[in-house]
Amino acid sequence: MKNALKLTLLATVLCLQVPAHADSASHQAAAEKLLTVMKVENMYKPLFSQYKTMFTSQLTQYAKDPATKAKVEKHVAQITSILQSELTWSSIKQDFVNIYMKHYNENELTEMTKFYQTPVGQKTISIMPTISKESMQIAQERAKKLTPQIQKISMDLIKSLNAEKK
Repeated sequence: MKNALKLTLLATVLCLQVPAHADSASHQAAAEKLLTVMKVENMYKPLFSQYKTMFTSQLTQYAKDPATKAKVEKHVAQITSILQSELTWSSIKQDFVNIYMKHYNENELTEMTKFYQTPVGQKTISIMPTISKESMQIAQERAKKLTPQIQKISMDLIKSLNAEKK
């Protein structure tokens, strides 16, 4: 009798876990579909060229002569190679899926997918990089204008702290 009760309890627990796993699988599938519809993989690919440009511009200041320039170019090529081999879409896709699953339930992911499949949704996907770029430029320009003010406040703090030490 005890064994039958234990088996029944075990079967009940196992049955309760299957729907949770099914829900998780369908939740994951919904996140993956959204990422596909949003063409996140295509948005992710240009990051490599941006990283290469960033590293090149940061390191070219050290390239005073041809020999140093060749070393810098080799260094940038090594960094780019590492990024391209280690930060592939297939290696990072699950991280993106997990982020979307963390912040959106399955129904929300499905609704977002429906939106992104509409003409307005597709337009949003296509112009979002431009909007992001323009937004960043505005933020950088405004931050640049504030730099003297921020530097003055920082210098005043440093002077104050140095005066307190004396």
